[in-house]
Amino acid sequence: MANGTFAINPAASSATPNSGQPITYSSLTTGVCTVSGTTVTMLAAGTCTLAADQAAGTDTNGDSYMAAAQVTQNVTITNNPGGVAAVPTLGEWGLMLLGLLAAALGVRGLRRQA
Repeated sequence: MANGTFAINPAASSATPNSGQPITYSSLTTGVCTVSGTTVTMLAAGTCTLAADQAAGTDTNGDSYMAAAQVTQNVTITNNPGGVAAVPTLGEWGLMLLGLLAAALGVRGLRRQA
């Protein structure tokens, strides 16, 4: 199952509010992912639809702003392809056998040359 957590980086996003109202993030597919603040938690494989919203408000100059249109972004979450498999290695006896085999083949090659 796909699972994990990552953060939405507000400094790296292109969302720049002029109104001073905060941008809030949410998940429209809570069976696949959830959002808490700027942290997204992946729950299952599928399409995670993230939404960004900004409410109406008034800035420090007294200017009023309407609510911004909701912006969504789909993120595809796939199943984990599997864990890391160990690479088989030769033990002490295997290395000794390999050395003896190499030595025997070397001696055989020397006998043919003589």
